[in-house]
Parts: sequence; structure tokens; C-alpha cells
Amino acid sequence: RVAYEPDVNKKDLGGCENEPNPVVNSTFEDVEVLVRSKVKILLRDHWANPSGYLQGDLIEGEVAIQRERLDLTVEGQRVDFTIQYWDGFEWKTDRVDIVTTNERGAANFSFQYPGDVVPGQASEIEAVDGKWRVLVHFQSSDANSPYFVEEFLNSTPVIFLGEEIVETRASFFTTQVLVISGIAGASLLFAAAIMYRNYLERRRIEVLRGILTDSLMSLKASNNFVETIFESYKNLIKYFRSKGAMKKVFETTREFEDVIHSMLGEVIPPEELNSFFSIFEEARYSDHEIGPNQQDRAIRVFQTMITRMNSALGDSMLSRTSANESKLYDNPTKAGQFIDSDGQVRFAGVDDSIEDENFRL
Repeated sequence: RVAYEPDVNKKDLGGCENEPNPVVNSTFEDVEVLVRSKVKILLRDHWANPSGYLQGDLIEGEVAIQRERLDLTVEGQRVDFTIQYWDGFEWKTDRVDIVTTNERGAANFSFQYPGDVVPGQASEIEAVDGKWRVLVHFQSSDANSPYFVEEFLNSTPVIFLGEEIVETRASFFTTQVLVISGIAGASLLFAAAIMYRNYLERRRIEVLRGILTDSLMSLKASNNFVETIFESYKNLIKYFRSKGAMKKVFETTREFEDVIHSMLGEVIPPEELNSFFSIFEEARYSDHEIGPNQQDRAIRVFQTMITRMNSALGDSMLSRTSANESKLYDNPTKAGQFIDSDGQVRFAGVDDSIEDENFRL
């Protein structure tokens, strides 16, 4: 309200004095002042797709209108969705969808994506690369009573034509399956290689044990020490040559010892191998007479080596003797007798601490 009210008492306070000719002492005028609220447009259902759309896909979107500072929804107001396409030079408007906000202040739109075709236009007019966009324009529903400030949202996502996804038949041999199969196959090959190597090692020890066992039997059955030792040496050399461990032209004692160490070093201790080598040296180079002592020593060395090989192959047997066998039936205790803590048999009623005076009833 704008008022003109002269008053003498208000002169000192800056008021107006009464006019000399009081035709009009006071007057006022009421003027309506309209205040429009600012709003903001929020994207509630985003219609952007990073991989693009295919022709015929349904595109849907929704925006929410709220007052700028109070975060209150704006109901019953007009929202224009302007759908445009790119003709290669500028954005052209295809149509405008007018929607009224609901009680949540939301307005939505939907249309089928036409791709690079512009509906209702000539065939030469097309949307380049299938580019489309939707602009949002908010304004009051009553132009004569605009309670809200007009608002635009032009930074909306661009809709474009995507590549068609070709569905291929899923193969069983996926990357994950191939990786797992490769790891399993490598593990099986590794295990098979270890098992084969262990088999070769076992087979080698079994052959050497057989040669030494034959020599041991010959030593026990005959007194021909030198011939038996040389026959064992020849058989060992023959086996080593067949495996490529020794040269086929000539062999030396040093080479023979190296091969024995490499093949039996993990089974037989070095001191026992040295005793084994000394038997061959004695049979080959010794000038003294070979007697029963040398033969018994050779039998012990061969027997020890064979026992070591049996243990390495897991062929050793448990021997049971009377020392570790339990007796099922022990000596019975007669009536009137008992066994004390020292294991001695005592008679009931007889005190051994009292000397027997040969007194009888």
C-alpha cells in the first residue's frame, strides 16, 4: 500500500504538514506485488547410454522440479520436452511434448528411438549418426500468473546410434576353462614326469641289486673269489655302458667309481662304497693270497649294500624273534605259590627271612 497522510504532529519526524487548502487531507493506493520463485530442474531418470541405442529402442526419462532454496516440489506446472535431431549442421526440432508435473513435482517422457530416420520428413532428411537430444523447459502453467521463474535445461545427454550386438553361441572353451585346463594339464605332466623319474631310479637300483645279489650268491656257493669279483665287475660295466654312463672304448677305475657314486651315492654311505671299491682293487691288483678272510669280508660288504638297497626300495622285512614275541601261555603257577614284585616264586605261609631249623609237624 502507498499512502499520503499529512499530520502536523509528525512534522518533526519527517512527516507532511496539512495543506492550507484542505481539499484532500490524505490518500492511499493498494498495489499488488507478485513474487516469483526460482526453481531447479533435476534429472531423476537419466536417459544416457554409453553404448548407444538401437533403432526401435524405448527411450524414457524423468525430471523433477523443485524450488531452489526450500527443496519443495512444484506441482501442476508445465514442462516442455523438446526433442531435436542433428542434421549435420545444427539441431532441428522434431516435436515438443508438453507435460504437467505431478504431486511429486516429476514430469516424464518416452518415445521410440528412430535412429537416423526422422519421422514425417523426406528421406533425404536424416539424423546424422543417429544423434538426438531432449531439452527441458519449465514455465508456469498460467502465463497471466507466473508464480515461478522460467528455467531451461539444455545440457542434456546426446542420444546416438549404437552398434548391434551379435549374439554368438557360448563356447565351452572359455578363457577361464582354458586356463584351468592348462594348469591341470601342466600339473598332471609334472606329476607324471616325477613318477617316471622315480620309476627309472627304482629300476636302476633294482638292476644293480640283482647284479650284487648274483655275486653274493656266487661268493657263498664257491671259493673262487677273484673270478666272482671280476664277473661282477664285468656285469656292472656292461650295464653302465648300456645306459651311456661309461665310454664304450675303454674304462678306468676312476670312471667306474664316479659312476657308482652318482648312481648309489644317495643310497649307500661313502665309507661302505669305499669298502666296495677296495674289494675290486684287492681282486685286481693284490699280490697276496686270497683266503677265507677276504671272501667273508666281501660277503659282508655285498650283504650290507644289498640291505641298503632293500631299505631304499621299501623291500625290507620285519624279523620277529623270541625276544620281541609275547608268550601266549606262560609257566603256570601252582596252588600255594605266588610271584612277588621281583619275579620270584614264593610259597604261601613260608617266610624266607627265617632260617629253616628243620622243624616239621
